[in-house]
Parts: sequence; C-alpha cells; structure tokens
Amino acid sequence: MLVNFIDCKMVVMCRYSSVLLAVICLQLAVKSGLSYTAAVVEFAPTQSDHGPADTLLDNARRYIDIIKTAATHNANIVVFPECGLTTIKIPVVRQDIFPFLIELPEVGTNPCDLVDSHQVLQLLSCAAKHNAIYVVVNLSELAHCSVGETDCPPDGSLFYNTNIAFNKSGHIVARYRKTNLFIEPEFSIMKIPDYSWFDTDFGVRFGIFTCFDILFKEPTATLLREQNITDFVYPTAWFSELPFYSAISVQAGWAYANDVNLLAAGYNNPKNKNTGSGIYEGRDGEAVAHMSRDTTTRLLISTVNTKQRGTPLSHSEKITITGVNFQEHKLDIDFFHYNLENFTSTVISGPDTNLEYYNEGFRCKISVQVSITGDGPTYRLVAWSGLRTYAGDKTAYVEFCGVIACPDTQLSSCGYEPNFLSHHVQFSQISIRSVSKKSLFSYPITLTDGLLSFPAKLFSFTSEKRIEEFLTNLTSNEHIFQLYYFCYRSSVD
Repeated sequence: MLVNFIDCKMVVMCRYSSVLLAVICLQLAVKSGLSYTAAVVEFAPTQSDHGPADTLLDNARRYIDIIKTAATHNANIVVFPECGLTTIKIPVVRQDIFPFLIELPEVGTNPCDLVDSHQVLQLLSCAAKHNAIYVVVNLSELAHCSVGETDCPPDGSLFYNTNIAFNKSGHIVARYRKTNLFIEPEFSIMKIPDYSWFDTDFGVRFGIFTCFDILFKEPTATLLREQNITDFVYPTAWFSELPFYSAISVQAGWAYANDVNLLAAGYNNPKNKNTGSGIYEGRDGEAVAHMSRDTTTRLLISTVNTKQRGTPLSHSEKITITGVNFQEHKLDIDFFHYNLENFTSTVISGPDTNLEYYNEGFRCKISVQVSITGDGPTYRLVAWSGLRTYAGDKTAYVEFCGVIACPDTQLSSCGYEPNFLSHHVQFSQISIRSVSKKSLFSYPITLTDGLLSFPAKLFSFTSEKRIEEFLTNLTSNEHIFQLYYFCYRSSVD
C-alpha cells in the first residue's frame, strides 16, 4: 500500500490481486454534534471461470481487503453493494441458482465462531470481528418453507435478495429481504414488507433497504415515520435512466427530501448501466459521491454528522480528497433512455420562459430566467403525470415537473446525454411549483454535467400538504455551467 500525505489531503492507492481499489476520502472537521465515519464501496465484482462457489469466495476475499482498508481509515461502518458477491448474472432457472445461495443462521448468531457456517459468512463475520467494524453485505439467500403452504414451491425452497449486517464482534445483527424487486423472477418477496434496522455502539440506528425500494413507499415510509430512523444503509445495483433516474440524482434527492443520512453502495459495471455510490447528509447534500465511466472498485469514506430531530443541524468544514483512477481504458456509461413523447414541454428560447400543466389533480408551474449566447444543448420545461412501466416489469403512477437538457431540439433526444462542450444557456433563477391531489412521496432530482447532484446549498425544496416548491437563485457561472437538468418528481406510491 502506498500512502501519500500532502497538506492534509490524502490519496491512498491499494492493489489487491491485480484489482485496483481507489479510495476517495472526505474529511470533515465537526464543530458540534455527534458524528461517525462511514465507508461505502462502489464494487466491480469478478466472476470466476470455476463456478459460483469460487465467484462467491473470490469476491468475499476482496471484501476482506476492503474492510481492512476501511478500518485503517477509522471507519465505523462499511457498506457493500447489491449483487457484489454473486454478480448480477444470477441464473433464473431454479436448479441453476442453488450454488449461488447462502442459508443464513438466525439473527444474533456469530458465524465466525461456528465451524459449520457457510465459508463466505465465516470470512465476512471474522473480518468484521478482527477489524472491529460494522459490515453490511448483500447476498442471495436460501430459506426453507413447508411444502403445501401458500407460496411454498414444490422443492420447499424460497430465494430472497437479502442484506445482512454484522456488528463489530461479527454477530449478525440484522437481516432484510428486498421488498420491491426489479426484473428478479428468481426471488420471492415477503407477504408483509420486511422492516429491518440495527443499533450500533456509536449511538446510531440504521434502517436497511435495497436498490429499487427507493422509488416506493414501503419499507422506507414505516422506518422513517414510525421508527424515526435518520440514518440508512442502501446496497444497490442501480440501472441508470436518463433524464430522471440517474443513480446519484435519485440517492441525493431521496436523502434530501427526508433529511436523512444515506450510505449508498453501488454495483460497478458502467457498460451495463450500473454505477453510482455516495454518502449523503440530507439537506446538507452529498458528502462524497461517485459515478464511474470505467470498471473499477472505489471506497468512499466520510465523517457523517448525525441528525438529532428537533435540534439544529451541525455544520462542518469539508475537504474533498479526489480519488485517482488508474484504469487504462476509459468507457462511456450506458443508460436506459426514457421516451418523453407524451410530455407537455416548451423550449427555453428567451430570457423568461414559463410552463403550466394540469392533469387529473396534478398542477405544475415552472418559470425560469436565463441568458442565451451561442449554440449548445436545448433546455426544455417539461411536465407529465400518469402510469409508467419500469423495464416492462412494474407499473406505477408518477408525476414529473421540471427542467431538462436535451442534445438537440427534438423532444425524442431528451433521454440522451447532451454534449456540454458549449454552455450557451446561463440560468439566473428556476422556480418549480406543483400541487397534487394524490398522496405521493416527493423529492427533487438534480443532475450536473458531471453526473452528480446539484449542490444543496444552492436551492431550496419544500413539501407541505401536497404542495411542493423548488427554487434556486444562481449567481455563480461555474455552477451554471455544471447544470445538466433540474427535475422535480412526485414518486411512486
């Protein structure tokens, strides 16, 4: 391991079995309030030529190296992504999936101390214990049921997309089975949503959910409202879609709207639309986030201020330490592309542009002030409400109201990434207001040309009694140049 210290800025380069791990650290000098140090892993798993068992073990051993690195940097907790042990190439045929599955012992068990534990569980439990760190991982779980019971298959086996958490002594302290599956026919879901959380010795209770869950009411609504949880771990293998569902945009928007801390660990395979990890501090915005254009594994570390309900938020000084990418071959991120042909829209063509939209109780009003010079991407005000289907798998009602950037003047281009070599539109103000008769969860989606979220300090978002307002006054050209699009979205119920 090579460590360089230069004026409080640190770059750590680690090489494990020819797999590069670049570390992005964010150091916060906390002035007031309780804090902890969190680590999330953007992980590019390997698939062994020798079969599923070796794939699980190879990735678990890489996890151990990363756990050691996180502990070296004084992290209290480290979160790994969805499908990081198995890869996303899990068979859907029942007889083929069994080698990828792990049968879990009861919560409270310490696999490190049990000789008959699954080898992967034992390795990870011992790594948590030996490094005195909380560890959250995702795996494919094998559970048993009684044949003849409702929803029990003839072979008496149920498969779940499952997260587990180990404490600092290696005990399993939580198990969560994913509620909202995304094109995962091989897995079952619980009849009642699985609500899961765990308490830590550093005074923080973490709620748990997975990937596609972030767009739905449960299980997060219950964890937020009934358990009053303010910190969440979130393994994900997100498939980014333009213009509204890029991974960082969704993660940052969800954390902002709920004003909670979110530790999001993403699966890395940009050519398959999978990338996006970050640590978010609610309305204080992203502490550190990463969207990768190359296949690599990265560890993101940040000190996080806890959120004490009813008391003012603490403020921090932040120094960003940039991770170095040593991959030889740069790749483009592939995206799903959403068709906006049914949207009501208008092109921004003058200093003041407005749009009003009304449909079945949803009202959207947008106004922007800009200056336009030269050529570049086309910006549109857009609005729409109705049913949409996600990858042909799940249908939900959504509402959109916002501003997007498009490669050209054709509305059909708006689901593709624009070329920002020329920044010809400078925004001075964006105001978005929506009213809905439906009880939906709402949050702001923002995206810069760097595929990160817009700085939280530069906009305000309020949601009260089904009336939402998004307002920004932009005075810095640097941030204007980074603008990709603003979108306000009422989420799925």
